[in-house]
Amino acid sequence: MLTLRMNLLLPEHKLSTMLLQHQELISVAARCGIELGLGDKTTREVCASQSIDVDFFVALLNTVSHERYYAEQLLRPNSTLLLVDYLKKTHVYYRQALLPVAQVHVQKLMMSAGVSNRILQQVEERFSQFEEKILRFFSQVEEELFAYIKHLYNNNLNLAAGRAIHEVDVELFGSDMVALRVQSDKVKTLLWDSLNLLVKDLVGNFDRPLRNAAIFHISAIEKDFSAYIRLLERLLSPAILDMRNNLISKKLENIFRHNSQHVDASENKELSEREREILALIAKGLKSKEVAQQLNISRNTVQAHRKNISAKLGLKTISELTVYAVMNGVG
Repeated sequence: MLTLRMNLLLPEHKLSTMLLQHQELISVAARCGIELGLGDKTTREVCASQSIDVDFFVALLNTVSHERYYAEQLLRPNSTLLLVDYLKKTHVYYRQALLPVAQVHVQKLMMSAGVSNRILQQVEERFSQFEEKILRFFSQVEEELFAYIKHLYNNNLNLAAGRAIHEVDVELFGSDMVALRVQSDKVKTLLWDSLNLLVKDLVGNFDRPLRNAAIFHISAIEKDFSAYIRLLERLLSPAILDMRNNLISKKLENIFRHNSQHVDASENKELSEREREILALIAKGLKSKEVAQQLNISRNTVQAHRKNISAKLGLKTISELTVYAVMNGVG
């Protein structure tokens, strides 16, 4: 496998040695509450002393430090919450440190030019746009993705405790991730625009060390944000899918059990031929209007039949009706 050829961090490795080899991980460790001055302690020993899940921490560090790394195991639900907490701390780190420091260097560089410099004005404009977009991106992640994870996690807890679970929006996660990926690409484009202007186009009288410092800080943000996206796509997304699929699977099992226990074959529970025909079309994903058009009947008639179907079967949602149709060979 590709991952076996990488110089991966393992629980038995000395953490301080790994931080020296991959200095970008120092801030990652800090966001996990780990201070430097670790001596010769192994990663496992450090995690044990800090009550940190070592498997989660190792997967986190390897994902950040290796662009081609993919974790071999899914995060457990508790570890998924640890990753969410880490990402929230990353948002704070950007808001309070990374972005303000880079902005100060860009402004000092502009002041060093003395007179209006068109390229520096473009740099300042692009970076301000980047700052606005990345903060909006973080807010979107917090308000949509993290909220969805909390919904899934709580439902999994309810499931384990035998309590009722809420309806799961199957499509929500996929659409959210596509939207976030589009936004992240726009964020990175603005960041690269700033770097290109500083490296390729900036000429004239200005402070060269300040220019180099601005490039350094913006490059650090670019590298850190790329690692952030890897964490979303390679650790968080698979864990979310696993929690979601577990809920859907259990929900389908509950529906099947409900059908087996409550749907009998007595005369007054049997679906008519027309009702079976309508149920088959509903199970294929057709809406009431589309069913009406296909059967050449009114929409009100379709809705009346659907009401009767639900009453006979004791099932309300489309997902429940679909499972019943599949399980009972309707269609």
